[in-house]
Amino acid sequence: MNRTWLVIDCNYLCHRAKHTMKGLAHEGAATGVVFGFLKEISYLMDYFQTKYICFCWDYGKGLRERICSEYKADRKDRDMIEEDVAFEVEFAFQMAKLREEYLYKIGFRNVFLKAGYESDDLIASLVFNLPKGDSAIMVTADQDMYQCIRPAPNQVTMYSPAKKEVMTFEKFVKEWGIIPGIWAEVKAIAGCTSDNVKGVRGVGNKTAVKYLRGELKPTTKAFQAIKEQVDEMYKKNIPLVKLPYEGTPVFKLKKDKPNPDGWLEVMEVLGMESLKEKSPWGRIRRKLEV
Repeated sequence: MNRTWLVIDCNYLCHRAKHTMKGLAHEGAATGVVFGFLKEISYLMDYFQTKYICFCWDYGKGLRERICSEYKADRKDRDMIEEDVAFEVEFAFQMAKLREEYLYKIGFRNVFLKAGYESDDLIASLVFNLPKGDSAIMVTADQDMYQCIRPAPNQVTMYSPAKKEVMTFEKFVKEWGIIPGIWAEVKAIAGCTSDNVKGVRGVGNKTAVKYLRGELKPTTKAFQAIKEQVDEMYKKNIPLVKLPYEGTPVFKLKKDKPNPDGWLEVMEVLGMESLKEKSPWGRIRRKLEV
């Protein structure tokens, strides 16, 4: 079909907006997350000149946590003052409004979530099941998504909003010396600090890559440590780092129903005057048929 899909890690974009637009509010209600999120979506559709977009969300208690209590445990149970608690409640409320109301009102129909699964799983499922001829750009900063990068046809690349860089299959191979498909094996050995997945102590991504390429000298401590623990690490970590997680559904892509009036309505309700003229549908109308 030759469509280019933007596949969005929504929780990542919301957290990004949470910190960059922290103080934004309208009539006493926080709006920074919604503002930053919608501003970025409008920019991405215009920058990549595509009207096809999928929104992927974390939802509910993760299935990975059921098999590994340590998974992402360092993100939980931190002490928070009353102000922090209020901020987190506002953050969750804004995400829910985006997910359940605003995106639909604007006209987007490919809004995906599944209890127990992470946005990473949904993104992986979508890009691995693209219709013939379509391509995808994953919008995320999570290096775990490297394993989903693919060459043409059905090309899958990864765009980092923070770095404003696109990682392609060719660029990844040149930088890492392996194909993206075995990145999960790298993470199984090296672990993942952000998700509290413990790998071989003292072994990072680059050393794990050298081991998998057969370039690590057998006399080194790193080689011996990996060799001794690799079977255990694969058994424990592959289910945590490999995408998508077992049982992730295959989603059916829907046709959007562009609603510029819905965009204006959301902008007016939330007092976002500066975004009124930046409708994601209007900004690309000159080059694409909506």
